[in-house]
Amino acid sequence: MVTPNNIKLLDNHHFLRQFVGISPSFRILRDNVWTEEKVDEFRQEFAKYSQWLIEHPEEIPKNIYRDIESVYKGVDKGTMRPDCKLFGSTTTLMPSGEEPLCYKMFTSDVEDVYDVDVYDKCHGCHINLFCEKGCYEQALKNGEPLEHVCSLYKIMFHYILLMDDKMKNNKMWQDITRSAIEWD
Repeated sequence: MVTPNNIKLLDNHHFLRQFVGISPSFRILRDNVWTEEKVDEFRQEFAKYSQWLIEHPEEIPKNIYRDIESVYKGVDKGTMRPDCKLFGSTTTLMPSGEEPLCYKMFTSDVEDVYDVDVYDKCHGCHINLFCEKGCYEQALKNGEPLEHVCSLYKIMFHYILLMDDKMKNNKMWQDITRSAIEWD
């Protein structure tokens, strides 16, 4: 998980590949822990990381493909990425044996009521289906999605589209994006 304390994406990628032998799956921590300075640092690091991936497409981690799919599904198909507890795609196993769909909601004191239209700031945003409007629990607690988290997703969206533009003639990239577009 990418937090303000581990933003060096390319370094993390190399470490995980070399020493752990896995392809990284970076996810943004969508809590109220980001500052403007850390968002700027993330922008610089994601720019560096995406440029490196353009030059080394064989190293593209699966989560980037997943984000590409999310861009196409959100923008072209109007479908929200299925990461949130609302879609039942994640489960947490608690020591008690319970399996809540979202650990944060399970341990939170906020009321679990979801209304996709509740956040006015999301209505005019062109990536609101890509970002899921931030973290569900944090948005309910804050009264709207967190501004810094919005900025992080806009950075990701920008560089994923840049990667798409730069790699549109790459066969591997075409196969991934084609499957994302054809998804129903």
